[in-house]
Amino acid sequence: MEVVKLQLRHWQAEKLNDAINALRQGKTLLLNAKPGLGKTVFVEVLGMQLDKKVLIFTRTHSQLDSVYKNAKLLGLKMGFLVGKSASCIYAQGDEEPDEINCSKCTLKDKIKAIEDREPSKLLEEFKEATDYCPYYSLKVNLKDKDVIAMTYPYLFQKPIRNSVFCNKDDCLKLEDYLIVIDEAHNLLEADKWFARKISRKTLEKALKEIEIVEKLSKVNAGRVREYINSLINYMSKLVRDGRCHELSLMPLPNKETNDELVVITRAYLNIDEGPVKKSGLKALLKFIETEGELYNCNGSLVKVPSDINELIEDALNVKTYKILMSGTLPESLTLTNSYKIIVNEGYGRGEYYYCPNVTSELRRRISNIPLYAMLLKRIYESSSKSVLSFFPSYEMLDRVRDKLSGIPVIEENRRTKHEEVLELMKTGKYLVMLVMRAKESEGVEFRDKENLFESLVLAGLPYPNVSDDMVKKRIERLSKLTGRNKDSIIHDLTAIVIKQTIGRAFRDPNDYVKIYLCDSRYKEYFPDLGLKEKEIKLFV
Repeated sequence: MEVVKLQLRHWQAEKLNDAINALRQGKTLLLNAKPGLGKTVFVEVLGMQLDKKVLIFTRTHSQLDSVYKNAKLLGLKMGFLVGKSASCIYAQGDEEPDEINCSKCTLKDKIKAIEDREPSKLLEEFKEATDYCPYYSLKVNLKDKDVIAMTYPYLFQKPIRNSVFCNKDDCLKLEDYLIVIDEAHNLLEADKWFARKISRKTLEKALKEIEIVEKLSKVNAGRVREYINSLINYMSKLVRDGRCHELSLMPLPNKETNDELVVITRAYLNIDEGPVKKSGLKALLKFIETEGELYNCNGSLVKVPSDINELIEDALNVKTYKILMSGTLPESLTLTNSYKIIVNEGYGRGEYYYCPNVTSELRRRISNIPLYAMLLKRIYESSSKSVLSFFPSYEMLDRVRDKLSGIPVIEENRRTKHEEVLELMKTGKYLVMLVMRAKESEGVEFRDKENLFESLVLAGLPYPNVSDDMVKKRIERLSKLTGRNKDSIIHDLTAIVIKQTIGRAFRDPNDYVKIYLCDSRYKEYFPDLGLKEKEIKLFV
């Protein structure tokens, strides 16, 4: 590959040789540069200089378009791969990979050349595919690409990783690529990636599957049915308060019941019902087999594997060039034999406002909801363009939304697509209500040549919920791993979310955005943002 003539930014040209030398010495490169400064272009240029194709792992589908755009700047061919649940026309979108049996699909061997277009647009078109398999068409098209983007599970989930990277002729070889983990600060919360969950709905589905098996095969599943009903009864008594509480035990099947569960599960899975089969029985069996910490999360049972650090190390233990990059790499993310590049350049200009008379602190949150609604209405009315507002949780967003009236609103939910938000923002002025830590708060842009908004509001402080046992365990794990105290870890986790959210404002040198820090506790984080108190205007 030859580098297309592109004027590198000052920091890119200055750091390029240092990065090349570190990688050639076998070190993992830790790249910390603010959003919009050109990290993706930098790693793609590195790949060309090292004569390696580039493999970028992203947290969400929304980030794929950014990889595509930057590859096009350099004249590189870009391919991508998403999970089967997002590219199979028979899937609903929430299936596990092994719940989609491609061998039973008539489209598996029907391959189509994938157009050179933005991934978001292709993913929309895949829903209408009737004469080809989008997943295998994407996979087959990868080998000749200079840059490939995939979501995190293709690296960190071993069974999924082995389905794409192996020694077979139709597989890719990790060793052939410069591996890049984008938004690598997410490694601090990797426990969420590996967790398994069963809900009452899972168990009720399992009972229906038992009925199907008994009807077709006349097998008696009395032990399993009795066990599942006892588990439903147990879960009905669990606390439901929106948090996760650690549990010391749960009802487990004895050997005879477990053996019967294995037999019944296999019998159900062998019933031919097409390529997609979600199974409550299989989910229950996998949950029981998983070893780890047990939690009650709002009435559902969740297990977090006890070997998370080993799982991450296994994924990163590949003999090739590796880069971890983010705009917010914290001190608590450390690796042996690594080389860190920190880019301190700023981008765009912000006018900062501090709202000291409100707080999203849990014990005072409800009483502050009307105050947040009034603040947002004032900010919206004083803005000439749309306003982005970010909340610590969906629950708080919903409460504030209920108090608003007379303002056109775009509201994020867990199924919101970034492209849908952008298209609506292009049609007029809105109060756009989003959630920190969710997919709209990092790695995406809200612009059409220029920003589609004038103001960005952090409506509350994204402080970790330390009354949640899973969060507490995460903080303890990171503290033990890094040797830093828990308060420092909590501060790091909060600062990361703040800076990632503000990063949505600045993607171009000419960007000018009003930033509203609406929580009395933001004063503690001014230094993290490079701000002095005298530089910030009060908004009361």
